[in-house]
Amino acid sequence: MLAPTMLLPCALGAAKPVDFNHDVRPILAATCLKCHGLDEGARKSKLRLDMRDAATGPAKSGKHAIVPGKPDQSELVRRIFSKDPDEVMPLASSHLVLGNSQKRVLREWIAQGARYDTHWAFVAPRQPALADVRQKDWPRNPIDYFVLAKLEAQGLHPSTEADRYTLVRRLYLDLIGLPPTPREADAFVNDSAPDAYERLVDKLLASPHYGERWARRWLDLARYADTNGFEKDRPRSIWPYRDWVINALNADMPFDEFTVEQLAGDMLPNATAPQKIATGFHRNTMLNEEGGIDPLEYRFRATVDRINTTGTVWLGLTVRCAQCHTHKYDPITQKEYYRLMALLNNADEPEMDVPEDKIAAERAATEAKIARLDADLPRKFPPDEVKWETPPATVSTAGGSTPEMSADGSWRFVGPSPQRDAYTFDFESDTQSVDRIRLEVLKDDAVGPGRTPHGNFVLTGISISIALKDAPDQFRPLKLVKAMADFSQEGFPVEHALDGAPRNGWAVGPLDGTRITDHAATFFFDKPVSLPHGARYVVKLDQQYGKERTIGHLRLSLGSPMRDDRSLDVRRSEALDRALAAWEKRESARAVKWTVLRPDEMHSSMPNLTLLDDNSVLASGDITKSETYDLTFHPDLHGITAVRLEALPDDSLPHHGPGMVYYEGPLGDFFLSEISLQADGKQAKFDKAFQSFAAAGFPASKAIDGDPQTGWRIDGGQGKPHVAVFSLAEPVADARELKLRMLFERYHAAPLGHFRISVTTDPRAADSSALPSEVEEALATPATDRSDSQRDKLFRYFLSMAPELAEARKEIDRLRESIPQPPTTLVMKERPQGHARPTYVHHRGEFLQKEEQVEGGVPAFLPPMPKDVPASRLTFARWLVSSDNPLTARVTANRQWQAFFGRGIVRTLEDFGYQGEPPTNKELLDWLAVEFMKLGRSM
Repeated sequence: MLAPTMLLPCALGAAKPVDFNHDVRPILAATCLKCHGLDEGARKSKLRLDMRDAATGPAKSGKHAIVPGKPDQSELVRRIFSKDPDEVMPLASSHLVLGNSQKRVLREWIAQGARYDTHWAFVAPRQPALADVRQKDWPRNPIDYFVLAKLEAQGLHPSTEADRYTLVRRLYLDLIGLPPTPREADAFVNDSAPDAYERLVDKLLASPHYGERWARRWLDLARYADTNGFEKDRPRSIWPYRDWVINALNADMPFDEFTVEQLAGDMLPNATAPQKIATGFHRNTMLNEEGGIDPLEYRFRATVDRINTTGTVWLGLTVRCAQCHTHKYDPITQKEYYRLMALLNNADEPEMDVPEDKIAAERAATEAKIARLDADLPRKFPPDEVKWETPPATVSTAGGSTPEMSADGSWRFVGPSPQRDAYTFDFESDTQSVDRIRLEVLKDDAVGPGRTPHGNFVLTGISISIALKDAPDQFRPLKLVKAMADFSQEGFPVEHALDGAPRNGWAVGPLDGTRITDHAATFFFDKPVSLPHGARYVVKLDQQYGKERTIGHLRLSLGSPMRDDRSLDVRRSEALDRALAAWEKRESARAVKWTVLRPDEMHSSMPNLTLLDDNSVLASGDITKSETYDLTFHPDLHGITAVRLEALPDDSLPHHGPGMVYYEGPLGDFFLSEISLQADGKQAKFDKAFQSFAAAGFPASKAIDGDPQTGWRIDGGQGKPHVAVFSLAEPVADARELKLRMLFERYHAAPLGHFRISVTTDPRAADSSALPSEVEEALATPATDRSDSQRDKLFRYFLSMAPELAEARKEIDRLRESIPQPPTTLVMKERPQGHARPTYVHHRGEFLQKEEQVEGGVPAFLPPMPKDVPASRLTFARWLVSSDNPLTARVTANRQWQAFFGRGIVRTLEDFGYQGEPPTNKELLDWLAVEFMKLGRSM
């Protein structure tokens, strides 16, 4: 065994030194370091061969693997040349084999002193002098010297210069990705000016197609996609990031700025919209929207992807290999991997509205039209053209309900609530001309409008008979030919009450789950009835739908044409004032004064809860499928009767909120499963709930039914404020401490994003209206004490909901629906101070197996980040493109070289580590890298 090894120095040539990086490290990396490298968990026999001190020290056996200068005393040499299958290295079970030439290299290296050198890519590049060449008249630029020197060293000669048609085609394809037109090609070929080539280069660099051609390559690195991936693969809006890349390349943005804005543009001082859009680079990760997933796990997986991508794109390293264990080859420990993660792990991932001048102008124009139409609404209010009379009547019921007359001429129906009923009204009137009858269904504290728990009803038929006063028993029917109502439930229009069919009719239940309030329907005769001496009327209201869908409170009035010779404007103004006054009087009578509570303590299971100046709470950060908000208050109030929850929009939330749903469910929605209250440690029971708006089938009452699978949602009302009122079964007296808990539990994460809590001591809270808070506050203020602002709010709100203006508002509603929305894009946003997301080492890379917590940092083999600034995403981005970083400039120059020539100087574009191929022309690569930095990193 010794004979051949003793001849090795002569065979190799004693004068030729062995280069560690070029000759030895690739052998060790390929065959030894998996078991004898940085990874302590995988290391065998406590032998480490990636570091000289460890390799020359004693192994577990006490023997020295490497004895510098003495290969015959080195255990490594003995084992690699051994013929014993139990001793030879690498082990047969590894299926790795050292060739004879590799063995000879290792032996000669040890004989020459076993010198270790830092891996070539981990040493900052220095720009070498131009290579010395024999054919000195051939080079036209510095790159040519390095290329020619390599050719001459291998006994090769440069190719002959391509013809001008070939050159122009290459130039077009290389710079803009498109071939020249025949005319463009001819123009270049026939241009004999000495600077023709340079001028064409400048022209193509200035072409918008330049950015498009090179953006395609960068977007591949960015994992750009217009869909979310995984099984649903729904579309996503991130094209503004794509356009940002194109524009940045066309503007020749320096690569350091290009890097910093993509990795941390949001953290720059006074960050602009384009700088925020640029952070879409790391929002190109896939998004899993399956119902059974844990959103936190897939956020972790997305962050893993961001670390791996950053390592590949800027460092040219396979850092992904350190997610589950210390890297088998490169000097990256598992802890260092998660320190890198900590640098990118402190960002939230919102959707951002992208400002566009054209859309902003269209919005402004549409909103101006809406403002003009809004201002014109008072001039659209219909004047009084009908005189209404509510005669006293005799009322009977077919189903057993008991009618009770009120002082205002209305009737309540109390007692047993039958499945079906028919009300008959018998009354006389002296009115001489009648052409319509009005049915008002009224809500009050006891019932109504319907007798069902939800207040709805179905009027299946209405009929009217009339007899002259001088022949009171000779009735004849009046034909009803038209019906109008201020509101009809979908599928139950008021016209259905004219046909008498028992399975349809007029109903007033809104699909958005809001409380049913007063409504009116008018039924028109086929022609006016002339009655010189008055008449007797019998009106029958059929309610045969079943399910107790009967009316609980109503008023019937006869209508006759009214003659008024005053101007239309006067009559219109008078009608509006009268209607507004009646509405204010009615609503003021049940308006409740609310006291906004400021939380003294706030806790959540995951999101950050921030208390704002207006005592509202804004949630941000990570969310899960089961979130709990706990708020503690210390109110100085006696006899609290209800709690009001305002769900408020905010620009930081998906689709402007008020919810935080960002995947699977409707964006910006929420799902309040349960709400509960404790007063001084004792449970206070909610017994009623209503809201200003709810998605169909998801009213606020579902949040107090004890079933976490049901709840309050507002899908369809995103971007608007909403109110829910929860009334208590018994008032809370003199409680020193209130604890409010809200549970948000769904098959996808769906907590509330922005809200405010108020309470009242008013006993009427259970029957109040769920009006906007500022409107109810104005109504609860005595009319004489209202400010001008409050009066204006009431006036504008009345115009927005008055049934008399329903037709006039249709154009306004149509315009609101047509308001163009700005495009959106996905961005990164650094979390606020005090709410940093902790990062942990994960055992075997598993999300659920957290180990020690780590702070942000970079691998020890690379230059450290500055110590006088926080270890943040911004600091990391700047560190990546600093001149001290040995990798980024090389990796970038190599990638550009590959784009032009089809193969990089380092062929393994994504691996500049120990396992990567060495550069075929290191001097050229280093010259390019330094020149790239010297020239301002132009792209």
